[in-house]
Amino acid sequence: GNVLAALGLAKLAGIPPLKLLPHVRTFVPSAHRLELVTVHQGVRVINDSKATNGDAMAKAIVTCVEQGASGKILLIAGGVAKDQDFGSLATLVSRHVKDVFLVGRCREGLAKQWNHVVSCKKFVSLAAAVDAALDSAGSGDTILLSPGCASHDMFLDYADRGREFCAL
Repeated sequence: GNVLAALGLAKLAGIPPLKLLPHVRTFVPSAHRLELVTVHQGVRVINDSKATNGDAMAKAIVTCVEQGASGKILLIAGGVAKDQDFGSLATLVSRHVKDVFLVGRCREGLAKQWNHVVSCKKFVSLAAAVDAALDSAGSGDTILLSPGCASHDMFLDYADRGREFCAL
């Protein structure tokens, strides 16, 4: 979305979008925003710890699908939901997510909203959730940390959560 807006503004300023294409191809998002951590045995691992609401989580899922992953998404989500309702994401989750690995204060609530459409597993630590996701993933799958929630129940902030995820 931001890249398309930048290309549109460039066009309005008289710069042909094709001239900017080499720069678009080399663009790397900042840390904790759909950051590719690694590809291990055909499994992509993506850190989107910055996604602290349902809309950001939905965009992350759609982006992973658009990037042409051949498998399914294994979503690590949860934290402090701040009175958000994630029920509206059930259709998107059921369509693109193989399993959900829930952490944090709202893990029970998220499981109640989604367990009728996807397998929801609850964990007391991010480390345990990551281990389980790695065990469940197959070649072509994507492990996506896109919590949709604030991090302050378990971490200092979203960057702290993202750094721990990358280290794991």
